[in-house]
Amino acid sequence: MLLIILKKLLKTNLINSMQKILVFVSVILTVLISCETIVEIDLPEKKPVITVNSLFVPFTPPYPQQFKVELTSSVPILDTSNYKTIIPDAKVYLFENNEIIDTLEYIDTLEYYISSAYPQTGKEYKIEVSKTGFNDVICSDIVPERVTIDTATVINYGGLDSNGEPFSEITLSFSDPAGVVNYYEIAVSRAGSYNDYFYLSANDEIITSESYYPSILMFDARRPQFLPYNDIKINETPKELKIFYMPPYMKIIDGNNESTYIDSHIIDIHMRSISENYYRFRTSYLQHLNNKRGDGLFGMNEPMNVYTNVENGYGIFAGYQEDIITLEVEGIQIQ
Repeated sequence: MLLIILKKLLKTNLINSMQKILVFVSVILTVLISCETIVEIDLPEKKPVITVNSLFVPFTPPYPQQFKVELTSSVPILDTSNYKTIIPDAKVYLFENNEIIDTLEYIDTLEYYISSAYPQTGKEYKIEVSKTGFNDVICSDIVPERVTIDTATVINYGGLDSNGEPFSEITLSFSDPAGVVNYYEIAVSRAGSYNDYFYLSANDEIITSESYYPSILMFDARRPQFLPYNDIKINETPKELKIFYMPPYMKIIDGNNESTYIDSHIIDIHMRSISENYYRFRTSYLQHLNNKRGDGLFGMNEPMNVYTNVENGYGIFAGYQEDIITLEVEGIQIQ
């Protein structure tokens, strides 16, 4: 009916060209608004499942870690809270090469299930978890062979990045075992801390070609704190890598002059030999974080499913080895 009225108006000389345009736009908007349909979608409630978080490593001085497992409950898709729902009263059984070796104890202060056992190289570990109201979950993985750092050096000031912030440069070398596919991860932390990791970047193709590594189009992408990679593109041994991290620094203003001072600090360089499960989980999780942020030209990316090796649940249960080198970094003032 509105379109018929519009045609009659446009055929008359009662309105000029500008008025015709305004009438046309008004009618179209009215038609679009009147055609709006509200569709209510009734999303089915999904039963919560157990989520496992456990990365285990053999006894490794100077920071040995006991076997520990975090259990949480999954949340509905529309739940926007950031709180984890800890499961404190599950039954957790630990197996080594299919033989039960321990029943893990829940520690309230840590919110973890702890075992007195330490994993061993080359052995397969499995946990079975049961909790009333949830499906039982099973997950397993092995501890890969250890690969050590041959040499490591650090330059306290390596230059300024695109944001004008200083970065320090680490050069390390290692010998990659031949004949097998190996997976690695590099991290840099403050000495003695497993929670205070530095943000990292690299320019070597074996790292920058990984799917999770931020594209140059992602102008606001956060640098990763972990650099997982595989040895498919490593053709020589030993292999040398350069890694860059953002050190602690401060701006100093003296009158009209401004300079930057990099604080003295001590770092731990973590060279990890990781399982395939660990590698697939970490790379997919980092890519998931990047996809949530999108890029500067094309906006948001497609959602990314994070890899899991937990049967009937979510999360990760994976082993790794670690070599740690501690280096002292001197402070320096940059004009």
